[in-house]
Amino acid sequence: MIVKLIKQVLLTKPGGSDELKEYEEKGTISPATRKVMVNILVADMVQSEGRIPQRLSKEKYALGIVTLFPSLQDPHGKTGYVHFYDGQKGGGFLAWRLKSVQRATRLPVRSKDSRIEENGGPMLRGEIGHCDDHPDEQRFQELISVMNHTNDREVIMKKMRHTGI
Repeated sequence: MIVKLIKQVLLTKPGGSDELKEYEEKGTISPATRKVMVNILVADMVQSEGRIPQRLSKEKYALGIVTLFPSLQDPHGKTGYVHFYDGQKGGGFLAWRLKSVQRATRLPVRSKDSRIEENGGPMLRGEIGHCDDHPDEQRFQELISVMNHTNDREVIMKKMRHTGI
């Protein structure tokens, strides 16, 4: 069943059939092809389950990959798919790609009013005198922080316009 899912995803997504052809011809796939396959499968996983898929789903996809492409199995691992997903260490190609996707789609930075101080109390406007001493500087720092944590070009350009850079 999971093999059918992996095969269906690869056949229906752009570039996915290339992995199957390469595997049939060579008996394995190149690192570049593997990367494309992982990107396609992670995109499908995120589309069906959201930014943070369940651990079982990641294991299911990893098992499906090594079942569909037996030469990609890890002969030394317990499960055979630890290169694609290692639930205990949070590693593997699927996990690493998911982390990249999650960083790129991070939720917007909360405003100053909703932040929590390091000592645990809320940081409300006007509550502490030095918080409002440099409101422009703080606003710039927030905008720069958002730009540092996103790969979305539109968001970056919008934030740059707000800073006047």
